[in-house]
Amino acid sequence: DAPRVLVASHMDEVGFMVSEIKPDGTFRVVEIGGWNPMVVSSQRFKLLTRDGHEIPVISGSVPPHLTRGKGGPTMPAIADIVFDGGFADKAEAESFGIRPGDTIVPDSSAILTANEKN
Repeated sequence: DAPRVLVASHMDEVGFMVSEIKPDGTFRVVEIGGWNPMVVSSQRFKLLTRDGHEIPVISGSVPPHLTRGKGGPTMPAIADIVFDGGFADKAEAESFGIRPGDTIVPDSSAILTANEKN
């Protein structure tokens, strides 16, 4: 019967959540936070499993020359971007503990600029 309190805040890092493991072992995702789809493809990410494993993955999408319509190349949607961990199929991905709901975060690190001020 005690009062309940909800503490809500923004996330420190944007990312993705696995929404589907496809039969070929790649993943479809939903975004966590705001992403510009133009900068997501061909980047390195880490998939974080529920049991604490970090699995390197890379993002990919349909090449622009294959998306040309009457108006030229189209911008990919997040739903069209696929994440690939190099698995042969869905069963192999699952054998590494990957499940829908696991998160994917950028595999990046902070750097100093040439003048070492930032």
